[in-house]
Amino acid sequence: MDLRLVQEGWDQDGFFVPGTARMRLDGRFELKDEALIRIRAAHAPAWLAQNRTDDEQVGISSFMAVRVSDEPADELRGRAHVLELKTHTYRYFDYLATHDLLRDCAESDRAALAGVVGTPRADAPVDGFPNPCSVGISLICEDGDYLVLTTRSRHAAGGRQLGDKIFNAVGENVAPSDFTPYLDGSHLATPDEVARRGLHQEVGFSGDDIQLCSKIGIHSYAWSPVIYDHKFFGLAITPLSRGEVEYRMRTAKDYLAESAGVQFHPVRTREQCSQLLRLIKEHRDQWSPEATFSTIRSLLVLRRLRPSDLVEAFR
Repeated sequence: MDLRLVQEGWDQDGFFVPGTARMRLDGRFELKDEALIRIRAAHAPAWLAQNRTDDEQVGISSFMAVRVSDEPADELRGRAHVLELKTHTYRYFDYLATHDLLRDCAESDRAALAGVVGTPRADAPVDGFPNPCSVGISLICEDGDYLVLTTRSRHAAGGRQLGDKIFNAVGENVAPSDFTPYLDGSHLATPDEVARRGLHQEVGFSGDDIQLCSKIGIHSYAWSPVIYDHKFFGLAITPLSRGEVEYRMRTAKDYLAESAGVQFHPVRTREQCSQLLRLIKEHRDQWSPEATFSTIRSLLVLRRLRPSDLVEAFR
């Protein structure tokens, strides 16, 4: 898998209790390395010609897991620790000139990027890169019977390298608008809130639809050793039928720009989940790292798969 688990949820069910993973917005990121500034300037006309917009997004400056209680009861409830992320705003073209360019670039650009990256580490965002943060959600409909996945569009909004690949129903970058200002001057957000926004924007769920979900939770914090970004993953379980979900997705705000299809996979039984694992293995090149990681982690957290099933499927 092209993603590595950094921290799993702390409660007995494997989730982060809402509020125990939190983000604080603190300042604005700017490229400082002269070589990276030149790379950005050289590529910007092409990005503009592709109708890409230099929007403001949110990345990670640093993070740490902090113990806040020694009480056994808090341990059991998943409230003995907090994952604190210090974040900043950045411009989308800063991401394209750094993390995204690592996928496919000229050797001269790669040398400049590698010089800034140094030795990448899962526990330390790259100093000099914007380090995007996003939230991915595995949506399971019909009260947990069917996993919902999408096929990414070849349109620029869908991601040029990842067109036609399978993705989670929700994959949202953290945005400045996700943060709530407080009287002490701080601006705070949680991945749970971003997940709910994603269910609305990418799946077309109304407020009532979101309230109907029997579970919306974040279970994993992960890092990509390929492009060095950070991602939260979780799941949502809805009673809505496959037809109702597909209708909402096809009329959602972001669907036409980013998606090319919807698919459903049965995941109620262990055998069905094992079959899905075999499908992932056989068609791994068709699955995005995010969909692979979130699907497997979600089914493990729901106890519909065991670690031994992974060993059996991928040996």
